[in-house]
Formats: sequence, structure tokens, C-alpha cells
Amino acid sequence: MGALMVWTDPSLKELGATENFGLDLEADLVPDDQDKSNDFVATLPMDVRLAANSAVFMDGTQWGGLVQGRASDTDVPGVLEWRGRTWLGVLADRVLLPNSGQAAYTSSGTVAECIADLVSRLGLSTLFAAGECPTLVISYTHKRYPTGMDALYDMLASADLKPVFEAVQDGGLKVLVGAEEIATATEAVDGEHVSMSMQREFTPYNHLVGLGEGEGTARIVQHWYADADGNVSQVKTITGLAERTYRYDYPNADAEELAEYSARKLEEFQGQGSVDVTLPDGSKLRLGDMVRAYDPRIDESVTARVTKCVVKVNNGIEECAWSAE
Repeated sequence: MGALMVWTDPSLKELGATENFGLDLEADLVPDDQDKSNDFVATLPMDVRLAANSAVFMDGTQWGGLVQGRASDTDVPGVLEWRGRTWLGVLADRVLLPNSGQAAYTSSGTVAECIADLVSRLGLSTLFAAGECPTLVISYTHKRYPTGMDALYDMLASADLKPVFEAVQDGGLKVLVGAEEIATATEAVDGEHVSMSMQREFTPYNHLVGLGEGEGTARIVQHWYADADGNVSQVKTITGLAERTYRYDYPNADAEELAEYSARKLEEFQGQGSVDVTLPDGSKLRLGDMVRAYDPRIDESVTARVTKCVVKVNNGIEECAWSAE
């Protein structure tokens, strides 16, 4: 039996499944446009009818989402296109609010408890639940007003973990959000064996000027620096033409907040470059993992974080194009 596309009603009760489907899905941790990212198009037979906020998902995979639109094309008879938001898109459409009187929300407890609490605070417990997780205890103060997607990934990354999504059917659809250690893929990403492009970054931003609250000469100003190994501190080690400076404007931040978020922002720039690689069905990569790509033609390698995946399924063949930066 090939891959199955399963669909539900708006209450998430399963209605049917078929092998006759197509899928074009994008999952993106750093979208350029939140409204146009983390969506999908599922092509299903004409006799399948779905309602708003019903769910579709590929059985046994991490791919699926909520239906939010429909389209038809007379040049493609016999099928309808159903469009919607992926699991990540659903999370990205919520904002994590702090408790009253607090600047930001802090998650604390076991990993599973923190995931369950986060899902509850986002108002998404009808769809998501905590899955299998390491028995670690974490305490993490979130950024101010992050999206649910950013909150989940950043919280788990603080413990060197990434989320793992699994759609299960237990009297109705539930998307379990588990956690696993961040892995580094090496063997599969070799320019001699797969289609790959990569960009090596020689000089990322290494000096950040953080601007906080206040006006004129009373405004809070901080300087943060990264060294050649990507370590961030307030000690300057790179000078001359190798210095690159980034202006970070956070006008409502006090000194403590500015220090925290300025350091985080500069750390985000410390990647080695970017990698785009197309891997066949069966790849075990997940968003949040690391890839170490090597091109023997130039004897160069790049290690980068997996931030995007475009999934296409046609005639039962699944292909995933991964991007890392």
C-alpha cells in the first residue's frame, strides 16, 4: 500500500482516506512573509468534500494541516485543490502572551509539561498535545510576544531539542508534539551523491549596536560582539575590514531586556552559510536539525540549521527539498 492522505470533519473525526492524492506543502521556520508561508495544497478526487478547519494529513508522516480554502481548475479534470495551514502555520498564527504585569512568559517544568502548557496558553489543546519527550526539566523565558511556532522551537532549542509532530487517531485526530535531540546529518548531504547548492559565509555580522528605551543622550545603547568562532560577548575581537555592524532597534527595552535580546539577535547571525539540498523519500531530517554539507569540487563544507522544507507528492512519490541557514 502506498502513502495515504486522511481527512477529517471540523471536529477532527476521521471521514476517509485515499492513495489518489497530490500534495505541495511548505514548512518554514524563518518565513519572509508569515501570511504566505507554512501552507499546503492537497489535490483530492472530485467526490471528496471538506469543510473549513477540517484536517488533512499524510498517514505516518509529520505532514498535514487545517483546510481553509478550495480551488478548482477546469484544465485539470477529476480533482479539487484544498488549501490550508500546516501544523506550523497553525502555531504561527497564534501569539504567546505574558501574564499580566510581566514582560515575557516563562515556561518551566519537564519538557512534556512545558509543551502541554504552551499549547494550552495558545488555545490549541483541541488539536495539539504533548507527545514523547525526554525527562528533562527546563526553565525558559520566551521573547516578548513570539508566535507560537517561534516559542515552541526556541524553548526546545534552549535544551538542544527540536519538536517532532505525529498525527494519531484516538477517537479523533490529535497532533502529538514530542521532542528529540537536535541531530546533525552528514552522510546524506554530499555533493557527489545528491542535488545540492551551498553558500559559504565568510563574514557574518560580528558587532551589534543595541538601542533600547530613552531619548537622545538618555537612550540605552549597548555593544555586543561575536568572535571568529561565533561566541557572543561584550568583548571586541574582530576589527578592521572584517568588522560588520548591525543596528538593533528595540525602543521599549530596559537595560536587562536589551542585553538578553541583543545577544540572542547577534547569535542568530553566526551561521556558516546556507545549504539547499533535495533528498529522496525516507529522509530522516527534521526542521531544527543541523546539516553538514560538503562539496568535493571546492573542498568546502558548511554546517547550517534546517529551517525550511518543501514537500511534493505526486503519483505516490514523495520528494523533500530542505533548506538550511
